[in-house]
Amino acid sequence: MDRTKGVMYTVEDRCVGCNKCILECPVEFTNIAYLKDGQNKIKVDSERCINCGHCIEICDHEARDYYDDTEAFFKDLKSGQKISVIAAPAIRFNFSNYQKLFGLLKKLGINMIYDVSFGADITTWAYLKVIKEKGLRSVVAQPCPPIVNYAQKINTSLLNFLAPIHSPMMCSAVYIRKYLKISDKLAFLSPCIAKINEISDKNTAGIISYNITYKKLKKYLQQNGYDLDKCEEKDFDDSCGLGLVYSRPGGLRENVGYHVDNAWVKQVEGVTHAYRYLDEYSNRGNSGKSVPLIVDVLNCINGCNLGTGTERDISTDDIDYKMNALKRQKISEKSKKRITGRKSYVLFEKFNKELNLSDFIRKYEDKSASIRSKEPNSADLNRIFLELYKETDASRNINCFSCGYGSCKEFAKAIFNQVNHLHNCIYYNRTGMAMMANEKSLRETLKQKVAEIINSMSQLATANEDNVRGANNVEQQTDSVLEMADILKQTIDEVKDKLLGIAHISQDIIGIAEQTNLLALNASIEAARAGDQGRGFAVVAEEVRKLSDNTKHTVDSVRSNEQLAITNIEKIIIMADELDSKVRVVNEEIGKIVDNAEKWSFREQEIVNLAQSLLE
Repeated sequence: MDRTKGVMYTVEDRCVGCNKCILECPVEFTNIAYLKDGQNKIKVDSERCINCGHCIEICDHEARDYYDDTEAFFKDLKSGQKISVIAAPAIRFNFSNYQKLFGLLKKLGINMIYDVSFGADITTWAYLKVIKEKGLRSVVAQPCPPIVNYAQKINTSLLNFLAPIHSPMMCSAVYIRKYLKISDKLAFLSPCIAKINEISDKNTAGIISYNITYKKLKKYLQQNGYDLDKCEEKDFDDSCGLGLVYSRPGGLRENVGYHVDNAWVKQVEGVTHAYRYLDEYSNRGNSGKSVPLIVDVLNCINGCNLGTGTERDISTDDIDYKMNALKRQKISEKSKKRITGRKSYVLFEKFNKELNLSDFIRKYEDKSASIRSKEPNSADLNRIFLELYKETDASRNINCFSCGYGSCKEFAKAIFNQVNHLHNCIYYNRTGMAMMANEKSLRETLKQKVAEIINSMSQLATANEDNVRGANNVEQQTDSVLEMADILKQTIDEVKDKLLGIAHISQDIIGIAEQTNLLALNASIEAARAGDQGRGFAVVAEEVRKLSDNTKHTVDSVRSNEQLAITNIEKIIIMADELDSKVRVVNEEIGKIVDNAEKWSFREQEIVNLAQSLLE
């Protein structure tokens, strides 16, 4: 066993995240909830765990298990390591024929096998002796490692009351090592998962090397094909007394009661009661109130006989029936009456003569510093509650058990200490689901509206494309008008030039007409001077003069029309220039309209793409 891993562990594939272990655990925040692939899982904080084994018992999914030293024990035994065994008294009831098991172990190389019941007798002797010699008002018995773990890790005020004496297991080991001078490695055949903590504790000096639980031992023997029925029977290499009843509830009380009349011994068993009582006891003891002389407290409700490292497949009545017979036998063997009539216990007489109480003293230490949880302030709690959608006092005091705590505040504290997560709150999940449903409805509405937008944009796009085509057509037509206007202007300019040329010709004709008229006048004068001889010539001269006058009148009329035509042409040119300018402005504006339409078309596509992305 790799003891750096801790003792308890989660079989993750089997864990369904039901939070039952959180609910049942006697130690706050030992179980850490986390998400894996969206599923809630619970793992063990080995630093905080007292290894009470309760989570194994209550898990419906077999998702909790533990490590022990069975594999290492057999590996070392096969390699030739010299090992002796100490066996808890519960061995008698968890193996139908434990002597055959001992025969197998001897065959495999085990040297000696000792009964921890003998160590229990030493423990009772030491308890009574230390109480008397040190004047102790009250002690909490400590054969049970989860009880010691609880005192050292969780409720350290109990350290003042833990019995300063080793457990029966350790008293046996100390006796074997110190008084019998056995140097073999020692292996403990154990009904208890947590004994590994006691074995590994620095205050137990590493005397014991292996914790081999009955459950794992049976599994190992079965998997490796060992048949106990074929083995020779071997028994313990020592004998014991009344200490063999230690393994049942009230066993210590029976031992003390045998030796001390009317001793106040409080008997408490089971995870549900033991730790609650110990908290109450420490408060009373530290405040000076009356408390029992000895608290005989065990983690397991049926004692060590059905401890955490057993298969728990035996009836307690069958156990008690066998144990009661053994108890009577041991009392008969180890007791004698004195002349005074008082009974005497042979083993205690032996212990008084041979044992030194100081060899069996146990020390403890405060291990709580590294595992203390942090206390959130009101602001911290409020922040966490808001994250859980808990905005009202009512929502913050639902105190259901779905998270395993039965208290909304404790759950918030767990989140603050990072040992749980928001999704483990049913209120959070329900509210979240309602919000998701509302969000889904909003998404559907949004989807519908976006579809409408896309449809409207498509219609606008179609209309915009028509507008662009129309604008392009208009632009083309205006370009054509501009070309025609340019041609017209050129033609008018040519006509104007021609008219101006005609005007010059008309002027020349007028000049000729005036000269002709002058010549006709001169001819008439000369005809008059010639008399009758010049009368015919005078007629001709008169006709020429008339022709000249008519020509002048005609040319003057043409010039008048020419000037009017030129004036009108100039007006046409001005109007043509204005038309050209305005058409060009119109053309530019149409160009802008086309450009804007194209930009609008691009933006329109962006809007459509954005709207479609909202639907994804």
